[in-house]
Amino acid sequence: MRKIILIVLLCTFCLEVIHADVEWNLSEDGTLTISGGKMDDYENEGSSTAATAAPWLVQVGFFHRDKIKKIIIKDGVTNIGNNAFMGCAGLISVEIPNSVTHIGEGAFERCESITTFNIPNSVTSIGPCAFEMCTNLSLITFPNSVTSIGEMAFSGCRSLTSVTIPTSVTSIGGGAFSNCTGLTTVTIPNSVTTIEHATFSNCPKLTSVVIPNSVTNIKYQAFQSCTGLTSVTIPSTVTSIEYRAFSGCSSLATLICYAVEPPVGEFDFWSSERGLNLFAQVPTSTGTLYVPASAISAYKTADQWKEWKNIKAIEDGVTTGLRNVVDGKKADERMYNLNGQRINRLNAPKGIYIKNGKKYAR
Repeated sequence: MRKIILIVLLCTFCLEVIHADVEWNLSEDGTLTISGGKMDDYENEGSSTAATAAPWLVQVGFFHRDKIKKIIIKDGVTNIGNNAFMGCAGLISVEIPNSVTHIGEGAFERCESITTFNIPNSVTSIGPCAFEMCTNLSLITFPNSVTSIGEMAFSGCRSLTSVTIPTSVTSIGGGAFSNCTGLTTVTIPNSVTTIEHATFSNCPKLTSVVIPNSVTNIKYQAFQSCTGLTSVTIPSTVTSIEYRAFSGCSSLATLICYAVEPPVGEFDFWSSERGLNLFAQVPTSTGTLYVPASAISAYKTADQWKEWKNIKAIEDGVTTGLRNVVDGKKADERMYNLNGQRINRLNAPKGIYIKNGKKYAR
């Protein structure tokens, strides 16, 4: 009987288990240490059993997730498995070595106490929902090794205020930064070709967006309900803007589109029209659409685009000026010329440039 009690006490205060290619230890102070090689993918809590869930989250029916405060992953572990730390609401610190190349689906989903996260420069991909609903995450650092960010990866991270995506990233999944209600600025790299569906939807504090000239397609609901968005710059490379891409952007006052032909939306399966409600609830009667002078007539007759009552030539905007012309010497963000091409602000000659969707005199 004494032996049984002793074993139970030891299991309560320190669990050390070998599972697949990794070993793990959960100490009394809530530090989870994992070592080994490849981590398994686990099922989420809604469909998992003791046999399929991450063993440190549930071991023979004993739940440990609320006890986990810190995670130390030792060098040699190659990946963070799917749903590995889902729902660890008390987790405040994570150390990941340079041996990790992939962060799996739902890996840190609903880890509500994490405030900062440093992704090592060995990680190349971040899985879907990896950090979804990490509601107190205010700072995320992306290394230049990352090439893809999965769907809904940071959805609901409402404490994020600024996101800079490196030029190594070529794919950003749908809804990746949706419902980031505190997000004010985002830098989209000149390596992304598509703004996926709902990528930045319901980011009400986002005020301006400059879409890089690598992008050819803006998918449905990409910026839907970004109610604080006042300015958007679209390069000449964009040929397709899908339905509801900007619907609900009720503060959008300035839209600059360099495309000579009005971008055509894809079929909206909720109706028989192409690009339906592209600018629904956008103040098209009071705002201004700036397009190339040679394209004004085309925009005035194009479906959806003709909703804008004030369509002016970009060239005319340069000579007459806009409300948002400021001194470019005070700016340090990315700058573009009037063809939508990014330029080096340090070497740029005097002239008119676009920064954060606004025109700047330099």
